[in-house]
Amino acid sequence: LDTESQSGPVGEKVTTKAKNISGYTLVKKPEQENFTLTESLQTVNYYYAKNTTVTAKYVDEVTNEEIAERVTISGKFGDSYKTCKKTIEDYDFTKVEGNVEGIMKGDPINITYYYRHKSKVTVNYIDKDTNEIIDKEQESFHEGDTYTSEERKYEDYKLIEKPEKETVTIGKEDITLNYY
Repeated sequence: LDTESQSGPVGEKVTTKAKNISGYTLVKKPEQENFTLTESLQTVNYYYAKNTTVTAKYVDEVTNEEIAERVTISGKFGDSYKTCKKTIEDYDFTKVEGNVEGIMKGDPINITYYYRHKSKVTVNYIDKDTNEIIDKEQESFHEGDTYTSEERKYEDYKLIEKPEKETVTIGKEDITLNYY
């Protein structure tokens, strides 16, 4: 990374120092940093490792928007790292891209955890005269899924009204469909 030399008369005492090198971390110093100059060449080595980062992002698979705070792990070449998926309200984990754990190399490492938003679909079967719910069905689906509700037959009831749409595409909001 860098070389520096010092010279002087034989017998002179000199002190070497580690340098601050941007983007690198000192990992090993020589056992001795103070020397008395001799006629022979004396070599002193300081060892550095390249700094790097690991970034874990948490992303909505449909919109590609980040849905949780990203995690950044700072370290240096040779350090080990481990990232984890998060529990995110109203989302289910679906997949991950990148190595969730390993050894840091010189280049930054990016990991993306993907999630799909989940929403509820409620289907109410309602008595039109009393507005009482006589039956109810509730299920969870993921954004982008399609759901088709079905009319049901009940003793002493006749279907009067269906929802505007019986087939819906799931979004981020919960959906309620009513049959009367």
